[in-house]
Amino acid sequence: MNCNRHRRYHSKQQQPLLLTTIIAAVLIIFAWLQASRALDLGQSVDNQLVRPGGKFPMTNQTLIEELSNFIVSNSSLNQICSVQRVINPQQQIVAGTMYYMTIQVSRIKPGSGYTTAQCGTVNPANLEVVCEEVKIFKPLNSNTYQIKNETIVTCPP
Repeated sequence: MNCNRHRRYHSKQQQPLLLTTIIAAVLIIFAWLQASRALDLGQSVDNQLVRPGGKFPMTNQTLIEELSNFIVSNSSLNQICSVQRVINPQQQIVAGTMYYMTIQVSRIKPGSGYTTAQCGTVNPANLEVVCEEVKIFKPLNSNTYQIKNETIVTCPP
Protein backbone atom coordinates (compact mmCIF):
# COMPACT_ATOMS: atom_id res chain seq x y z
CA MET A 1 0.00 0.00 0.00
CA ASN A 2 2.87 2.36 0.72
CA CYS A 3 4.18 1.55 -2.74
CA ASN A 4 1.02 2.75 -4.50
CA ARG A 5 0.94 6.00 -2.56
CA HIS A 6 4.61 6.54 -3.38
CA ARG A 7 3.99 5.98 -7.15
CA ARG A 8 1.04 8.43 -7.18
CA TYR A 9 3.12 11.04 -5.38
CA HIS A 10 5.98 10.82 -7.92
CA SER A 11 3.69 10.79 -10.97
CA LYS A 12 1.94 13.97 -9.70
CA GLN A 13 5.33 15.67 -9.31
CA GLN A 14 6.43 14.63 -12.81
CA GLN A 15 3.30 15.90 -14.61
CA PRO A 16 4.19 19.63 -14.33
CA LEU A 17 7.79 18.86 -15.28
CA LEU A 18 6.66 16.96 -18.39
CA LEU A 19 4.26 19.76 -19.38
CA THR A 20 7.00 22.38 -18.90
CA THR A 21 9.40 20.32 -21.03
CA ILE A 22 6.85 19.99 -23.84
CA ILE A 23 6.08 23.73 -23.80
CA ALA A 24 9.80 24.58 -23.85
CA ALA A 25 10.38 22.22 -26.80
CA VAL A 26 7.49 23.77 -28.77
CA LEU A 27 8.82 27.29 -28.10
CA ILE A 28 12.34 26.32 -29.18
CA ILE A 29 11.04 24.76 -32.41
CA PHE A 30 8.88 27.83 -33.11
CA ALA A 31 11.83 30.20 -32.53
CA TRP A 32 14.06 28.08 -34.76
CA LEU A 33 11.47 28.12 -37.58
CA GLN A 34 11.09 31.90 -37.31
CA ALA A 35 14.85 32.44 -37.36
CA SER A 36 15.34 30.19 -40.38
CA ARG A 37 12.52 31.99 -42.22
CA ALA A 38 14.16 35.35 -41.53
CA LEU A 39 17.55 34.12 -42.75
CA ASP A 40 16.52 31.98 -45.71
CA LEU A 41 13.47 33.78 -47.00
CA GLY A 42 14.68 37.38 -47.15
CA GLN A 43 13.16 39.66 -49.76
CA SER A 44 14.63 39.47 -53.22
CA VAL A 45 15.30 42.88 -54.77
CA ASP A 46 16.97 43.01 -58.18
CA ASN A 47 18.09 39.39 -57.78
CA GLN A 48 19.78 40.15 -54.44
CA LEU A 49 18.76 38.44 -51.23
CA VAL A 50 17.88 41.23 -48.84
CA ARG A 51 17.81 40.61 -45.13
CA PRO A 52 16.12 42.91 -42.63
CA GLY A 53 18.55 45.44 -41.19
CA GLY A 54 21.03 45.42 -44.06
CA LYS A 55 21.44 48.32 -46.51
CA PHE A 56 21.31 47.65 -50.22
CA PRO A 57 21.46 49.83 -53.35
CA MET A 58 18.29 51.27 -54.85
CA THR A 59 17.83 50.70 -58.58
CA ASN A 60 14.14 51.59 -58.96
CA GLN A 61 14.37 54.92 -60.83
CA THR A 62 10.67 55.68 -60.31
CA LEU A 63 11.08 55.37 -56.53
CA ILE A 64 14.27 57.48 -56.60
CA GLU A 65 12.43 60.22 -58.51
CA GLU A 66 9.47 60.00 -56.11
CA LEU A 67 11.77 60.41 -53.10
CA SER A 68 13.65 63.28 -54.80
CA ASN A 69 10.36 65.12 -55.40
CA PHE A 70 9.37 64.47 -51.79
CA ILE A 71 12.65 66.03 -50.60
CA VAL A 72 12.16 69.11 -52.78
CA SER A 73 8.66 69.60 -51.35
CA ASN A 74 9.46 68.81 -47.71
CA SER A 75 13.07 69.79 -46.99
CA SER A 76 13.45 71.87 -43.84
CA LEU A 77 17.10 72.87 -44.32
CA ASN A 78 16.97 74.90 -47.48
CA GLN A 79 14.90 76.27 -50.31
CA ILE A 80 15.48 73.61 -52.94
CA CYS A 81 14.52 74.44 -56.51
CA SER A 82 15.60 71.21 -58.18
CA VAL A 83 17.51 67.98 -57.70
CA GLN A 84 20.47 67.82 -60.09
CA ARG A 85 21.61 64.28 -59.23
CA VAL A 86 21.11 61.52 -56.70
CA ILE A 87 24.29 59.94 -55.33
CA ASN A 88 24.44 56.42 -53.90
CA PRO A 89 20.76 55.84 -53.01
CA GLN A 90 20.31 52.94 -50.58
CA GLN A 91 17.48 51.40 -48.63
CA GLN A 92 17.24 49.38 -45.44
CA ILE A 93 14.42 47.14 -44.27
CA VAL A 94 13.55 47.99 -40.66
CA ALA A 95 10.05 48.44 -39.18
CA GLY A 96 9.29 49.83 -42.60
CA THR A 97 11.89 51.10 -45.04
CA MET A 98 14.65 53.63 -44.40
CA TYR A 99 16.04 55.37 -47.48
CA TYR A 100 19.52 56.93 -47.50
CA MET A 101 20.42 59.39 -50.26
CA THR A 102 22.92 62.09 -50.99
CA ILE A 103 21.38 64.58 -53.38
CA GLN A 104 22.98 67.42 -55.28
CA VAL A 105 20.48 70.26 -55.41
CA SER A 106 20.11 73.74 -56.76
CA ARG A 107 18.81 75.98 -54.00
CA ILE A 108 18.07 79.64 -53.42
CA LYS A 109 20.94 81.37 -51.63
CA PRO A 110 20.05 82.34 -48.08
CA GLY A 111 19.22 86.02 -47.76
CA SER A 112 18.43 86.53 -51.45
CA GLY A 113 14.78 87.30 -50.74
CA TYR A 114 13.42 84.65 -53.13
CA THR A 115 11.08 81.80 -52.21
CA THR A 116 10.76 78.35 -53.75
CA ALA A 117 7.60 79.51 -55.52
CA GLN A 118 9.89 81.79 -57.57
CA CYS A 119 12.43 79.09 -58.54
CA GLY A 120 11.72 79.42 -62.25
CA THR A 121 12.35 83.18 -62.26
CA VAL A 122 15.32 83.40 -59.88
CA ASN A 123 18.43 85.03 -61.30
CA PRO A 124 21.09 82.24 -61.53
CA ALA A 125 23.39 84.43 -59.42
CA ASN A 126 20.97 83.84 -56.52
CA LEU A 127 21.20 80.05 -56.81
CA GLU A 128 23.84 77.73 -55.37
CA VAL A 129 24.59 74.03 -55.74
CA VAL A 130 24.94 72.02 -52.52
CA CYS A 131 24.75 68.39 -51.49
CA GLU A 132 22.52 67.11 -48.75
CA GLU A 133 22.49 63.72 -47.01
CA VAL A 134 18.92 62.70 -46.31
CA LYS A 135 17.31 59.84 -44.39
CA ILE A 136 13.68 59.19 -45.24
CA PHE A 137 11.48 56.68 -43.39
CA LYS A 138 8.38 54.95 -44.73
CA PRO A 139 6.55 52.95 -42.02
CA LEU A 140 5.06 49.53 -42.75
CA ASN A 141 1.52 49.62 -44.13
CA SER A 142 1.78 53.33 -44.91
CA ASN A 143 2.10 55.42 -48.05
CA THR A 144 3.64 58.39 -46.27
CA TYR A 145 7.28 59.37 -46.06
CA GLN A 146 9.00 61.14 -43.16
CA ILE A 147 12.31 62.99 -43.39
CA LYS A 148 14.31 61.79 -40.38
CA ASN A 149 17.60 63.61 -40.92
CA GLU A 150 19.07 66.19 -43.31
CA THR A 151 22.68 67.38 -43.36
CA ILE A 152 24.54 69.61 -45.79
CA VAL A 153 27.73 67.84 -46.93
CA THR A 154 30.56 68.36 -49.40
CA CYS A 155 29.53 67.15 -52.85
CA PRO A 156 31.45 64.12 -54.06
CA PRO A 157 33.06 64.42 -57.53
